[in-house]
Amino acid sequence: MEYVEGERIDRWCAAHDLPLEARLRLFLKVCSAVEYAHRHLVIHRDLKPANILVDHAGEPKLLDFGIARLLDESGATPTETAHRALTLSYASPEQIRNEPLSTASDIWQLGVVLYELVSGQRPFPSSGSPLALTHAILASEPPPPSRIASVRVRGRQRPLPADIDAIVMKAMRASPGKRYGTAADLATDIRRYLDLRPVQARRGQWWYRASRFLHRHRGAVAASVLIASLLAAFAVEREAQLRFAQPERDEAQALADFMRGLFEDAD
Repeated sequence: MEYVEGERIDRWCAAHDLPLEARLRLFLKVCSAVEYAHRHLVIHRDLKPANILVDHAGEPKLLDFGIARLLDESGATPTETAHRALTLSYASPEQIRNEPLSTASDIWQLGVVLYELVSGQRPFPSSGSPLALTHAILASEPPPPSRIASVRVRGRQRPLPADIDAIVMKAMRASPGKRYGTAADLATDIRRYLDLRPVQARRGQWWYRASRFLHRHRGAVAASVLIASLLAAFAVEREAQLRFAQPERDEAQALADFMRGLFEDAD
């Protein structure tokens, strides 16, 4: 096997002080590796920062397929009753309940890794007992990342965007059927965010789609507003000039009518 010398992805991002967009682009490569495994009917089952190393070139490497399993024809792995290999902090609810697993379990774990990358914290505190952590994963929903983290925008700290909250929380839905269908779907929504397009995880109203459009085309919109402002200013100036010229035009018309009347009388 290839020997990978690198640093776990969360520590690498922190050490290089990567901005949010750079972390998301790095995470997209992880999604691509997971999607490749899923296309070959392999689920990893232990996705966590410690199993994703970033090498000196900044490329993430997905490691440790030691507990990976092949999917059967139904798209799930057989239930294991004798032994469960998992990392509790990143385990999906169905993994904890020892239910048959599918690619949705890896989607959950990708959501946990993404949560940690964008917020710097795990969604469920692991400082307590394993029983308390298990209960938290099975019975509660983690707070959105924006409640515990912020990003620096133009020198000012601001909450994480609502789109990031929506993407992370969709990947971590308690019901496997309500998560992203594939790792590629998760990656597509992240790309939509990076491209300033509406994300599928957030079913916003028309104003949300309009705001994404304005952000995406802010240069063209700014130019259009400038042109419209110039046209409006020209129209106002022209109207003012017309109002100023109206008395003079009326006076000239009256003089012309008077002269025409004199000539008509002379005839």
